[in-house]
Amino acid sequence: MEKWILIGKLSAFFAPLVFVLLTSVAVSNYPGYDMSANFLSDLGVNEHSAVFFNAAAIIAGLIVMV
Repeated sequence: MEKWILIGKLSAFFAPLVFVLLTSVAVSNYPGYDMSANFLSDLGVNEHSAVFFNAAAIIAGLIVMV
């Protein structure tokens, strides 16, 4: 039982970390992206940032499912 509690705590730590890090990479690869003017989901459709943002959403989602 303690093993699952540890896994839950680690996943609660790593999911947001992975999402924030990969989203930051996506923002830096999106030319002209402005947090106040663009939606966050815009990162998922640009050819330069889509790989990083979509990977962030998928990986964080899989970690949370654990």
